[in-house]
Amino acid sequence: MSKRKNLDKAADGLENPFFVHENANSNHIYIVDMEEFDNAEPADIIMAQVLEYMESEDELIYYRKKPELIIPLKKSLISGLLLS
Repeated sequence: MSKRKNLDKAADGLENPFFVHENANSNHIYIVDMEEFDNAEPADIIMAQVLEYMESEDELIYYRKKPELIIPLKKSLISGLLLS
């Protein structure tokens, strides 16, 4: 069963955060700059803020890692997260 992804805590204090996930593991979610993501070629590297999560019975609750952790990711390995 797929668990609901709760991004409320991760988005706290941010105006229009843009979330992406790893293609290989959709539970690994990051925040990136939308313009950088949209303008990048598949081989380009994008800087992404790592989100961690706590798992409950029916959902994954995401939050920003403290201290903030930014890592480089190849654009071809990530996709924009569809929020509903």
